[in-house]
Amino acid sequence: MAHSILLKSLAVILALALPLSVLPAPSSLAAGPDDEVDDMPAALAPQGGPLTSGRIVAIDRTAHQVEIEHAPIKEFYMQAMTMIFKVADPSLLYGLTPGDKIRFRLERSGRSYVITRIEHSN
Repeated sequence: MAHSILLKSLAVILALALPLSVLPAPSSLAAGPDDEVDDMPAALAPQGGPLTSGRIVAIDRTAHQVEIEHAPIKEFYMQAMTMIFKVADPSLLYGLTPGDKIRFRLERSGRSYVITRIEHSN
């Protein structure tokens, strides 16, 4: 009995001794739709991560965009879906046609994503 009271007292003392400065401020956790600046720390934005598999749905060579039905992208917490992505270099679209199975690397660019590498996986 005395042992459990001692443990409860110790837990209360530790909880009160924890400095509040360790906890993040709520305003730094949420980004509103009107935010112009990307606050994602560079350490959290993957650079040169693994390739993601997908299938080309459509290509817009004049806008340097490709529509891809892709598998989940864990690095960016994305579920499997179909999305339109810009490509970093228009030459990445050379030789690609709708229906091609591909593997690609996605990188964050501000508030959007850019494909920096594409390879056939047929």
